[in-house]
Amino acid sequence: MLPKKILVLAEWFPPGYKAGGPIRSCENFSQAMAAYYDIYVVTTNTDFGSDLPYKDIVSNQWISVESNLSVIYYSKNQITKETLNLVIDEIMPDFVYLNSLFSFNFAILPLFNLRKRTKNIKVVLAPRGMLHQGALQFKKFKKKSFLTLAKALGLFKNVSFQATDLQEKKDIIKHIGSSSIVEVVPNFPSQKINTFEQINKITGKVRLVFISRISPKKNLLFFLQLLKESKSKIQFDIYGNKEDLAYIESCRKVIESLPQHVKVNFNDEIPNHQVLNTLAQYHLFILPTHGENFGHAIFEAFQAGRPVLISDQTPWRDLESKKIGWDVPLKKPNRFLEIVEDVAQMNQQEWLTMAKNSHLFAKKYINNPQLINEYINLFSKNG
Repeated sequence: MLPKKILVLAEWFPPGYKAGGPIRSCENFSQAMAAYYDIYVVTTNTDFGSDLPYKDIVSNQWISVESNLSVIYYSKNQITKETLNLVIDEIMPDFVYLNSLFSFNFAILPLFNLRKRTKNIKVVLAPRGMLHQGALQFKKFKKKSFLTLAKALGLFKNVSFQATDLQEKKDIIKHIGSSSIVEVVPNFPSQKINTFEQINKITGKVRLVFISRISPKKNLLFFLQLLKESKSKIQFDIYGNKEDLAYIESCRKVIESLPQHVKVNFNDEIPNHQVLNTLAQYHLFILPTHGENFGHAIFEAFQAGRPVLISDQTPWRDLESKKIGWDVPLKKPNRFLEIVEDVAQMNQQEWLTMAKNSHLFAKKYINNPQLINEYINLFSKNG
């Protein structure tokens, strides 16, 4: 029997990396599930925030990436209702996997098209954390207006939603409706594990790292303001894109006011293949986010063998009891600073214990075979 076909619609896909977690989610899913389905990915030929097509990528034609995985990188002016209909007619998918909720070309337009299809195509929509309270607070009116209109038009009728944790399931039911079909299936992590790399940890000093989009949702400014009261010697390196210039300027003003023993550096975003090696050069990963439905950079810190300091607005919880980090409520800002000071005061062995625990945690998580079965169930006609 021939494998069934999944048509994946994702606004960005590798070699893109500037959109962060959603790209990793789609890439990890496509690679893992190509062993069980024929995967066809429809995406754009530009990265997030860029108008320049990818170098060495042929646009507007199918490219075989690996066995059972093909990708087509469309120019933006080619993504139309007619193009989507032609792709569906060509592929004749059993399933369509949408990886956005508010994108016109990759969610709204496909949902309109698929409503009129007579062939029984199961649609699975992954909101990618877009219904989390922390995400909805930005462009709130526009997003809520869309949800009201979409529900009135019946766009979500017969759509199955993928929630990556119980909180996202609650968010979907709250904003889409109590009759929504929701399956809780976590995101695929990257399958890469670096060999554990030890670095020196001197008592009284600490190297911190932030790798994410520099935007209000990721809440970098909140953390920078806390460092005004730090007593330890800190090096804090920030890696991220420059999408919100006003927000970055606010961050720079705070950085200028920090004490001399706190050194902060802004760096450009880095491609996905450099993330693990970069993380391994630091003692503690920082992400005081307003909300993540998975948080690939958080998991990548564990993969690199590094503990994390994050908010309690992600699926990664009870980290302190696991001795791999801390998840702290944003309403307790002083606790963030206390933890930074505590980590700075750790000696080599104290820090090394947490670092090794983090590495082991990632290895055990990746080796869990149950996740494949959960996705196979999600992409079944009866699932």
